[in-house]
Amino acid sequence: MLMQVFAFSLLLSGKRKANGTFNYESVYSYSKSSGKFVYDNNAIPNDSDWMMTGNFVNGNNGNNSVATDSYFSAHSNAGFDVALNKSINQESSFKLSCRYFFAYESRCLL
Repeated sequence: MLMQVFAFSLLLSGKRKANGTFNYESVYSYSKSSGKFVYDNNAIPNDSDWMMTGNFVNGNNGNNSVATDSYFSAHSNAGFDVALNKSINQESSFKLSCRYFFAYESRCLL
């Protein structure tokens, strides 16, 4: 009787890199109960909502992009979840491995 064992290993590794620029724009409504502006997730904004989008702010300040950037920075620093031209740069590595074992018996009859 002869026992045969085979082993097979596979290792896969790589890197992933993502970069880009994003705008985080929001619509806020005034909450009478808290006395603060809160995020409004309605699909259609109300007439009284505070539109914090690049186009809206830029269109209401004479298309002054420096003022618009300043406006978004100030509100982001004040705790509002908004930003213009936010750079995202991420890199990560991954490794995948698998091992297979195969064994069988062989008999030789003479």
